[in-house]
Amino acid sequence: MANLSRSDDELELRGRTPVVTVAIPTYNPGLYLRGAVESVLSQTYAKWELFISDDSSTDRSVDFLADLMAKDRRIRYMRNPSRLGVPRNFTQCTKLGTGRYITIFHQDDVMLPGNLAAKVAMLDAHPGVGMVHSNIERIDSTGKVVGEHWDTTLREDAVLPGRVFLEKTIARSNIVCAPSALVRRSVFHEVGPFDPRLAWTCDWDMWMRIALRYDIGAIGKPQIRWRVHKGQESNSFETCLRGLHDIDLLFHLLFNERAPHLGKDRRLRLAAQGTLARESLHRGVEAWRRGQRSEAIKMWGFPLLRCRPYLLRQVYWTLHRLGRVWERSWRQ
Repeated sequence: MANLSRSDDELELRGRTPVVTVAIPTYNPGLYLRGAVESVLSQTYAKWELFISDDSSTDRSVDFLADLMAKDRRIRYMRNPSRLGVPRNFTQCTKLGTGRYITIFHQDDVMLPGNLAAKVAMLDAHPGVGMVHSNIERIDSTGKVVGEHWDTTLREDAVLPGRVFLEKTIARSNIVCAPSALVRRSVFHEVGPFDPRLAWTCDWDMWMRIALRYDIGAIGKPQIRWRVHKGQESNSFETCLRGLHDIDLLFHLLFNERAPHLGKDRRLRLAAQGTLARESLHRGVEAWRRGQRSEAIKMWGFPLLRCRPYLLRQVYWTLHRLGRVWERSWRQ
């Protein structure tokens, strides 16, 4: 690692005016944190500072940081005296450091070398953009690339008007891979903290709140490797009913608290219900595959309570199309 062999004078010079604050919220990160930190060290863009916000880990997987901090003054570690949980630890990360841009990176993911350079360039070039995110590569526990971004439309660099981004994320679920987002510090201060009421969708909520005020930048080339493995916290969210309740609350807050004017748009409300219904189906299938049969049945039944207007509309148009097919076949 060439970064660690530079002189203290050079490190101090480069660390005086960080443009980017990289904050990694951690909790029992295991072996993956070292790779995440090393990927920051390998960035082609050097004007960064790195904070590790440890949410009272109970293992010793952060011990290696002591040697790194002794060699590179841009790296800092802090430990929370008690657990804050995901939303509050994310909020704490937005208050760390002095960089004008902040990325809340994940403890088990990897930055590709040009990640920070590409995103800083876009934010510098577009003052009206509040945040930029990028395409990703999905990797497994060994680092092997196993897939791409779930938003397969993300192919080219673009600046989306906030309203366009909002409509897209309402209709397609969360299209931002959280560790790929680089946000202006001033935007975090304006928008406010991550909402602790949303234990698992606080990041999705944040992107929509930013889009209510700013345009959103997107970079089509993958800049992040997002790791999928059994130990990650989000696994429990993907296959349990409380995850669906979180998404339901997310949309309720958007339409009734964040932006009541959007709540008057029936098309957007139906799109949100469609997203919730699809999430219920997909997550229920995954829960069934994992042997969580009772949870799967509950998840499949959830849209009957929360998405009835959307489901009735789908039934109507399905019957309408079948009727037209039957009519054409009868006439022939």
